Amino acid sequence: MARPLRFVPVLLVAAVAAWAVPQFRWEVATRYGVRGRGRNELREPVDVALLRGNVLAVLDRDREAIVLFDRDGRWLRSIGGRRSSVPDPGFDRPIALALSPRGDLWVVDWGNHRLVRLGEDGAPEQVIGTMGTAPGRLRRPSDLAFDPSGRLYVADTGNDRIQVFARDGRLLDVWRSREAARQGHLDRPVALGYTARGGGRLWVLNRGGAALERFDLEGRWERTLSLPPEVAGDVELVAFFQEPAFYRLFLSDAAGGRIIVLDRKGEKLDELRDPTGPMDPAGLVVTRRMDVFVADRAGRRALRFTTR
Repeated sequence: MARPLRFVPVLLVAAVAAWAVPQFRWEVATRYGVRGRGRNELREPVDVALLRGNVLAVLDRDREAIVLFDRDGRWLRSIGGRRSSVPDPGFDRPIALALSPRGDLWVVDWGNHRLVRLGEDGAPEQVIGTMGTAPGRLRRPSDLAFDPSGRLYVADTGNDRIQVFARDGRLLDVWRSREAARQGHLDRPVALGYTARGGGRLWVLNRGGAALERFDLEGRWERTLSLPPEVAGDVELVAFFQEPAFYRLFLSDAAGGRIIVLDRKGEKLDELRDPTGPMDPAGLVVTRRMDVFVADRAGRRALRFTTR
């Protein structure tokens, strides 16, 4: 009678472990945008953001506009460009989107060397940065991330540094690549991502890199996360996102035409591809339900992958 009881704790542990680390598989569920000319046309989608009400914002670098779609892929309106629903904000080759903890939509306006916060109507409400090399100025910024307090971490790529701003635009810190605490781990940063793991950290992707560098929020380097050996073929990482539930990393690999999924330890879990054609993934976002939204430059569209 005692023998079966010895196996009960083992079975419970296995069941809890299976529940805590679910295995997902993804498939394309929705495609956003079309080729050609029209209000829902996408020419060079480079990033996405999921707004309130399941509205998908797609940043089109060539159109210099943000195109908004509902969850089912229907066009809602556009911000910027020739078909703008509001006065044109005057973007110049915008490159990235970011949502603040308050839900405000920010645009990394690459060609204008600035960050722009948009109001609910799409009009600019705040601007940070002008062209320059002095602290507080920007030169070809590539990405933007927030911590829960609302501080902005900016990939100031042209100046080879990361700058930290308060939400009112005050400069708080400058992380320079040549300083000893970062030398060899910060080199022309192009993508940033905040993670709550470990009390708050910042992941950084350097231009041309195949690894992520992790820093604490004071700019001290902590570790390098390299791709595991089972990731085969050429790799060109251009963007990433770490989902907040299980800390899985989703990496856009432009060379491989795929999204690489790693667990919290950096081990490969899966690869996401579009079975209908080649994919050139750029910016992406992952929901708590593990839906993956990604800008696909090859297909001139955005895609939503859902779990099955």
